[in-house]
Amino acid sequence: MGPLGWEAQIQRTKGNQDILKSHPEVEIITQQEARWDRAKAMEITENLLAAHKDIKVILSNNDEMAIGALLAARKIGLDDQDLLIVGIDATPDALAYLGQGLDATVYQSASGQGSLSAEIAYKQQKERR
Repeated sequence: MGPLGWEAQIQRTKGNQDILKSHPEVEIITQQEARWDRAKAMEITENLLAAHKDIKVILSNNDEMAIGALLAARKIGLDDQDLLIVGIDATPDALAYLGQGLDATVYQSASGQGSLSAEIAYKQQKERR
């Protein structure tokens, strides 16, 4: 998540949670603050993937954190098909990673971005089964 208490963090997280509530088969393992920072997200993701080998999806409140998650996954040797990673903002960096470990990014849309990213992640994960 982005910095706690910021409107974008609140709304994006709420959108994800709202969609995932309707999918009881999905377990949210954790939500952690990476403050829009790629390096912090990489550190958090390395720790999470070491502790939870069964993580299949990472939803990030922005693209920088999604890229950090992707770099962490690569560092520990996960293949692109092992982990679904979704960001938000459609930044130039994120667009360069699309199809190369980053599975989706959502262009800035205040009301729809959180729920759409969760929906895309859910549908992609379901298709991979």
